[in-house]
Amino acid sequence: MKTIEVPYLPIQDSSDMSCLARQLKHFPKLAINSNPWPKFLAAVKADCVIAYNDNAILLQYQISEPYLSASSDINGDIHKDSCVEFFLALDNHGSYYNMEFNCLGVCKIGYGSERDQRALIAESLIANIRSHTAIYSTVENGQKLFSWEMTLVIPNETFCFNVDVSFKNRKASGNFYKCGDSLPEPHYLCWNMIEAEHPDFHQKDFFGRLDFV
Repeated sequence: MKTIEVPYLPIQDSSDMSCLARQLKHFPKLAINSNPWPKFLAAVKADCVIAYNDNAILLQYQISEPYLSASSDINGDIHKDSCVEFFLALDNHGSYYNMEFNCLGVCKIGYGSERDQRALIAESLIANIRSHTAIYSTVENGQKLFSWEMTLVIPNETFCFNVDVSFKNRKASGNFYKCGDSLPEPHYLCWNMIEAEHPDFHQKDFFGRLDFV
C-alpha cells in the first residue's frame, strides 16, 4: 500500500483559480501510472497533486493523451469521457466517495460501501466545486496529443455524509485514477495498484493511505 502525506496550503481564499494552479505546481506529483489491466494500452500520461486548506481539498491533474472527449452531464457517465477520478474514504466504516471529473470539470460524485450501492451527491453541492482547465494540443512523431491541466477546489461540505468534516491531522485512504471507457483507446490507470480480473476502480481494499498533515 502506498502512503502519502497531504500538505496543508495556508490560503483562506482559493477563489483565484489561476493563482492556485500556479501554487500547486510546487507540490510533489503523484504518478498515476499503474496499469492493472495491461491489455488496455494507450499513450496516456497522468499525474496528480493533492493538498488541502481549512475549507477544501485541492487537486490538480496533469494529463497527456491522444484523444479528448467530454459529453456527459453532471452525475452522468463521466467515466466514458476523458476522465480523472479521486476516491476517498474518511473513516473505517467501509463507505467512500467516488469523485469523477471530465476534462471540462463536469462532475459525478457518489457515496456508498459498494460499487452498485451509490448515493449521488446533490447537484447543488456539486455546483460549489470550482474548476479551472487549460487544454493544449501538440504533434509528436506525427501523433496528435492533447495536454490538459485541471485544478479543483472541493469544499469540505461536499463530503455531506460525514459530519463537520475537517482534514487537519486526519488519516484517510483513497486512490487516484485516469480512464476513458468510450475513447478509441480505453484505458484504466491508477496510483495505488489494484488486483482484479476486470477493470473496476471500486476496489476499496486497494486504496492507499492519505495522511493529512
